[in-house]
Amino acid sequence: MTKFTKFSLVALLGLLASPALGAGEDTVTKVRELAKQAQVDSSAGRFDVAVQKLKQAYQMAKVPTLARNIARNLVKQGKLVAACDYYREALQLEQNELWRAQLQQTAQHEAGAELAVLLPRLSHLQVVIDGPPAQDTTVSVDNVEVPKNLAETEWVVDPGVRHVVLKQGKQVVERDVELKEGEHRKLMMRLAANSAPEPLAARPLEPLSDASRPSKRSIQPTLGWVSLGVGAAGLAVGTTAGVIAEMKLSKLHDDGCRDRWCPSSFSGRVDSYNQLLTVSTVGFIVGAVGAAAGVTLLLTSPHQSKTDVGVFIGPSSVALKGGF
Repeated sequence: MTKFTKFSLVALLGLLASPALGAGEDTVTKVRELAKQAQVDSSAGRFDVAVQKLKQAYQMAKVPTLARNIARNLVKQGKLVAACDYYREALQLEQNELWRAQLQQTAQHEAGAELAVLLPRLSHLQVVIDGPPAQDTTVSVDNVEVPKNLAETEWVVDPGVRHVVLKQGKQVVERDVELKEGEHRKLMMRLAANSAPEPLAARPLEPLSDASRPSKRSIQPTLGWVSLGVGAAGLAVGTTAGVIAEMKLSKLHDDGCRDRWCPSSFSGRVDSYNQLLTVSTVGFIVGAVGAAAGVTLLLTSPHQSKTDVGVFIGPSSVALKGGF
């Protein structure tokens, strides 16, 4: 167990032992015990068990430290998309009676920084259906069905081998596709009209197309996409932190702050607002610089006849759109 991990656990247990929790003794004891067990499981490499116990504790105590620790264990399991969701939850939690000193504000700041590092590692997959479309056509990834309105758009997935299934009537087409961290991939799947259904056996890994193979002549396009990924991550963090900061500022005004003056009892809330404002500013700066550098590298890349580049930032994902 690292020194930092021990400190986090001691701080969390100190929080749960505080009478300010406003919860029954049984609840306090159970949350404390779950947190201790989860730390032991995580140190032993049982990350899935640690996540289950931390989630149980989180249902009883909505604090950033628990949400951040869930995200960290999910990252160790390779579940990056789910980890991003919990990092965002840690950022969005409002201060309550469970918060003690600067512990939770620090956890929020760490969640924002770790989220910014994690976003560029996410993979992006777009399934392109080659064949006559139909109302009963469905696409699923790892047994999770993709909404019909997103079936042929790029969505965020975990790196690694993803199992994609395309169904239309009695036809079933399956593919396994391996995605590297930060990779954007288009997967072509064919449906033949009036043909017998394809067998359900998994297909070999989809090979890289010529268009997606790294150029031997120049690494400039690769650098351009990496810069765009960093820029998109910065913009996402800046936007998220900015929205939360605006909500906190509005709440401070509602509770009595006027003309940049707040009661001394609000110092913790003011510090939380200032930290989020700093994270937002840094995020936008990184996003602007990264996006500008990426677009410049792609547009000036040699041996490219046409480049279309775009960045999409949604409430729960960041997507780069582009093609050559």
